[in-house]
Amino acid sequence: MTDTDPRSPSDARHSRALPFNVRVGTETRDVSSVEASIRRHGRTFLDRTFTAQEIHTCGGYDTEPHLLAARLAGRFCAKEAALKMLRPTAIMPEWLDMEVVGVPGGWLRLNLTGIALQIAEERGIGDVQVSISQDGSVAVATVIGVERSLDEAG
Repeated sequence: MTDTDPRSPSDARHSRALPFNVRVGTETRDVSSVEASIRRHGRTFLDRTFTAQEIHTCGGYDTEPHLLAARLAGRFCAKEAALKMLRPTAIMPEWLDMEVVGVPGGWLRLNLTGIALQIAEERGIGDVQVSISQDGSVAVATVIGVERSLDEAG
């Protein structure tokens, strides 16, 4: 495209600002790293990183570490991606302040509580969306936070 091309980003039709800002965080993780943490630290790692509901949903404490890791790796990525989206400065949220939960239809939602919720509220983030995927031994998650418009935050 050139500056004279009507599709050019400098064209006035394309320069309108959106009425909101979007924050994005993405994380990838090899499932084997989550498995190694489960094997090395066991229940301590699980209880510090995942809520009881997340552990239960993914099979529970008695599930073989390689199977549990495959199910939890995406959730771990979602929590890391949420941190990137929130951009904390002074205080870091606890892992348990971020919880991936299932919703009807098979979709996932990321619930924020505690410090994570406080940071989101301070930054005007009113909507948080999460997407998790896995391909073989690699899990990935993307978290999008939508900052409320000035009119809504007002």
